[in-house]
Amino acid sequence: MYKIEKNIPLPGPSKYPLMEMKVGESFAVPKDDFQGVRGAIQKVQKAYKMRFTTRREDSSIRVWRSK
Repeated sequence: MYKIEKNIPLPGPSKYPLMEMKVGESFAVPKDDFQGVRGAIQKVQKAYKMRFTTRREDSSIRVWRSK
């Protein structure tokens, strides 16, 4: 039998500062790192009530915390 636990933080340090961000803050990653940051965003959004938005810029992808 497995014990279900709540409020366990993600292991890490993470490569991306998603957990430290406040609503309205953003950071940029190189376009070739988009798959990595997208995976990290999906994990954080699923585990916590946080939401993020991404937009392409000239040579990077910008990530904002929206909730």
